Amino acid sequence: TTGDLLNIKKLEKYLTVSKIAFKIESYMEKENQSSTPTLFKVVEFLKAVSNPSREGKFFFDLKNHVTSLNYMLLDPSEVFKEIVEDARCVVLAGGTMEPIDDYTNYLFPYIDESKIKKFTCGHVIPKENLDVFVVGGKTREFDFSFDKRNDSVMIKDLGSAILSLIKTIPAGVVIFFPSYKFLSDIVNVWKSCSVWDDLNNVKQVFSESSSNNILVDYSLAISQGKGAVLLSVVGGRLSEGINFSDDLARAVMMVGLPFPNVFSGELISRRKYIEEQVWSKTGNRNLAQEATKVFYENICMRAVNQSVGRSIRHKGDYSTIYFFDKRYHTSRIKLKLSNWIKERINDSVSFDQVVLKTVDFFQNRN
Repeated sequence: TTGDLLNIKKLEKYLTVSKIAFKIESYMEKENQSSTPTLFKVVEFLKAVSNPSREGKFFFDLKNHVTSLNYMLLDPSEVFKEIVEDARCVVLAGGTMEPIDDYTNYLFPYIDESKIKKFTCGHVIPKENLDVFVVGGKTREFDFSFDKRNDSVMIKDLGSAILSLIKTIPAGVVIFFPSYKFLSDIVNVWKSCSVWDDLNNVKQVFSESSSNNILVDYSLAISQGKGAVLLSVVGGRLSEGINFSDDLARAVMMVGLPFPNVFSGELISRRKYIEEQVWSKTGNRNLAQEATKVFYENICMRAVNQSVGRSIRHKGDYSTIYFFDKRYHTSRIKLKLSNWIKERINDSVSFDQVVLKTVDFFQNRN
C-alpha cells in the first residue's frame, strides 16, 4: 500500500543517514580520539548507568597497579526484552556459543523453555580430519589446578610429553596456557633443564610475550619448512580472531583449564548477582552456589572452545587437539566442549597410544 511504501522509504532514508553518521563517527573516533571532550565521555558513562540499580553494579578493580571505577550491567534480560516482545522471532547465532546455558538462564529467564529452540551444526570437515586426545603423562596424570600447577616435576613431564608429540606433528603447533604468569613459570622450568633446548632442536619455539612480530616470525619459520611451536595464552592476543589454518596449526594443545581470576571485581559482582537471583527464586542456598559454579565453568569452557577451534578454518583443513589435564576426563567438563570436539575425543588411551595414533593420523593425511 501507499502507506507501506512511505514507511519503507522512511526506513531506507533512516538507515542511509544512520550508516553515514556511523562512518563519520567511526572516522572521527579513529582520527580525533585524543581530542574528544572529557564531558562527552562523562555523558556516555551516565547513559550506561541509567539502568535501574537492581540491574547493574559499580565496583572498583585493580589491574597493573591502576585502580578503576567500573559499571557492569548484570541483568541484560530487561534491555533485550523489548526486542523479544516486538519481534516474531529472535535468532542468536555464533561460531562458538557452547556452553549455551548462560544465554537461556540470564538473557531469556522469562521465556518458557519450550519456546526456545536450540540447534547445533556439525563441523564441515570430515570426521577423519580431526583427532582429539586427553593426554596423561608418561608416569602420571597431569593436574594443573591452581594449587598443583607449580610442581616442577610435572612441568618437566609436560615438556617431555610435548617433545614426544611434536616430533610426530608436521609444521606448526600452537600451545595455549591459562595465563601469562603460568606460561612464564613453565618456560623458566624448561630453561632450567634440557627441555627448552630439546624442544627448539625439533621445532623453533616462540612465546607470545617475547616479540611484537611473533606471528610473522612464527609463520616465516613454518613457511621455510622448519616447523615451529607457538606458546600462547587463552584470552591473549593470539587466542581470538586469528585463524591458524593449514600448516599454521596442525596441532593445538591446551594445558590446564583457563578459569578466570575469581577475585576480579567483575567476576565477584557477577557471581554475587547470580547467587542472589537463584536464592530469591528457589530459597535454596545450595542451588544458588551451584549456579555460580556452573557460570564460572562456562566462562572457562567457552574460552577453551574458542581457542582450540582456531586450527580448523575450512572444509579441507585437518588437525589434532590435545588436552593436558585429567579434569578433561570428567563428564562435568567434557560435556561443555563443543559437540564437534566432544564426538571425536579419545580420553581413555595411554600416552604411548596417543603418540601412535598421532603418527597414524598424519601419515593418512599425506
